Amino acid sequence: SFVTGVQTELPTQDISSSDQVAFIEAGVPGVQFFAGASPDYHKPGDTADKIDYKGLVKVAAIVREGVEYLSVRPDPMEYQGEKKITGKVAGADKPKVTKPTTGGRRVSTGIMPDFAFSGKGMSVGAVSADSPAAKAGISKGDVIIAMDGKPVSDLRSYSNLLKQYAPGDQLEFRFSRGGETQSVKLTLGSR
Repeated sequence: SFVTGVQTELPTQDISSSDQVAFIEAGVPGVQFFAGASPDYHKPGDTADKIDYKGLVKVAAIVREGVEYLSVRPDPMEYQGEKKITGKVAGADKPKVTKPTTGGRRVSTGIMPDFAFSGKGMSVGAVSADSPAAKAGISKGDVIIAMDGKPVSDLRSYSNLLKQYAPGDQLEFRFSRGGETQSVKLTLGSR
């Protein structure tokens, strides 16, 4: 918001499943601009009428300002991340990148995280209607602090814990709402 006047938030949690991660893992700088989540994000119900046009205008203003700044710098910016290049692919000039060995998530809760949340736990940004979370009574603004007795310290730990379960498993979700800790049983859906 230095030049554009657009308020921005920088997520402080490491989001390991977003589109830019493959670039970062290969040692290529990557960034993701995001106007916000909706309960239908990345689902067939995410139709054109749900596009946040005002948010897209704000993102475009920020990206334009950044591109203009980078285009007039006398020296290029240096990549500050850790490069995870492990060697060359046989017969090719492209570097071989180490892939994560963890399995994918097979379950759904209907929770859309609040990606800008920087506190302890995983803050709920939205809950899909008729989802397992909605049926269990979890609401936007709740902060998930434990699942099945295992602590949830951030978005990554939440995602990693969900990879351990199958659709139909019933878990106890412990969360904070308005400073009070509550617990509910949630039956996981399929993804």
